[in-house]
Amino acid sequence: LEVLGTIFYEGTPLHDGAVVVRDGTYLLNVGPTGDGAILPIQQCMLEEVGNWIRTCGKCIYTGKPSPIKGDGKNFALTDGVKDYFFIHDLGIFGQAHVTVAGNGEGIKHFSGVKNKVKSIRYTDNGQELEFIQKFDELFIYAPACDYGTNYVVRVAEADYE
Repeated sequence: LEVLGTIFYEGTPLHDGAVVVRDGTYLLNVGPTGDGAILPIQQCMLEEVGNWIRTCGKCIYTGKPSPIKGDGKNFALTDGVKDYFFIHDLGIFGQAHVTVAGNGEGIKHFSGVKNKVKSIRYTDNGQELEFIQKFDELFIYAPACDYGTNYVVRVAEADYE
């Protein structure tokens, strides 16, 4: 299991999340009410999980464990052509009066990157990321999410030379 973080609804933690890669299952436990309806909070949670999967689903479905290691909860998957870096706990970027201090953005370190990186970008919005590579060490500057969005885990896709 690779722990991806916590699923939130209106700022309240709902579930510590996990994604199981390859032949795995992720249980969200959405049960209908007695009359068959799905509660709005559960519908919202399913929609947000779906939104996140649309931003990086390819690597979730085709990715395999990678020898690349990230610090803390960060990790990488590979599809044999590209590597995908899962970056946790970035928080939200915005004006101080509407966001919480300590947004978590900054340099994220990965080791075991054997190929020379040409470019790295977020899969959710295509934003190019700054990086430095020294031998098999990769340092990615990972900006926080813009105010109004927070996927808890952002995925960065690397292209190689």
